[in-house]
Amino acid sequence: MFVAVKLCEGKTSSRPNRVSVDKSFVRIINDDSIKLFLRLLKSINWITVYSLNSKDDKYKKFMELFLWAVNGAFQLKTSKKSDPKVDNKWYTYELGRLKEHCVNLHSLLKIFKTNELSLEYKSYRRLYMSGTKRARVQYYNRIIEQSQNKSNLNLFGIL
Repeated sequence: MFVAVKLCEGKTSSRPNRVSVDKSFVRIINDDSIKLFLRLLKSINWITVYSLNSKDDKYKKFMELFLWAVNGAFQLKTSKKSDPKVDNKWYTYELGRLKEHCVNLHSLLKIFKTNELSLEYKSYRRLYMSGTKRARVQYYNRIIEQSQNKSNLNLFGIL
């Protein structure tokens, strides 16, 4: 079994059709790291948590010990990565984020298959599809309006 958990910190590039990711943190979870995690959990002296008086102190101590085991077994690895450039000049950063959200929802939908998740995926997919159509039409209309070689369209109306 191999699972990679990825946490990203991203920023928008100066070009709207390119999304760059500064850092990507990955925790690799495999059989060996799970065994190490269980060993670390067994090695913790949990009596220190129970001996504390207030619930807040118990919670803080528990989280401190638990996160020590998580960070020891599933260490963060840093990698730099940038998303591939989209060739369409009409494709915006917002459309990229919508597409990414749709892909994430679709992968969750394949696993959990709930009605709420299905409805949310369909609504975001509709938003993405209509957004791409609208962006493409606006882009090409803007190019046509700004073009220098327009012919006289009234001439064709006379014929």
